[in-house]
Amino acid sequence: MPRFPTRHAQLSVSALEKTDVSGSCRAPNSQTQSFQPTTLAGLPMRYLLVPYPNGGGLVRWWVFLNAQQTAYTLRAFDGGASAAIQAHDDAILATFRPDNATPWRC
Repeated sequence: MPRFPTRHAQLSVSALEKTDVSGSCRAPNSQTQSFQPTTLAGLPMRYLLVPYPNGGGLVRWWVFLNAQQTAYTLRAFDGGASAAIQAHDDAILATFRPDNATPWRC
């Protein structure tokens, strides 16, 4: 029987259609400079580590903008978890496939 971590992190994916992507083409500023370019699921994304409110730990965020201006946000509530749990969650998130995988271009 497979063993699962006793305390597994929650993963979430959300989509927001017709997003205003005009700010995604600007140079980094004090509000956007913490987002780091990265690749997840073979797609260009922006990554951010966010403290969860009320001392609830750290949340890892990835954002993918597609050519149809849909913003996909992937979150893993495992920022303080072990490397093994994060690797497991990364493997799950790597299966993400948006309807349109063509990235937004400035």
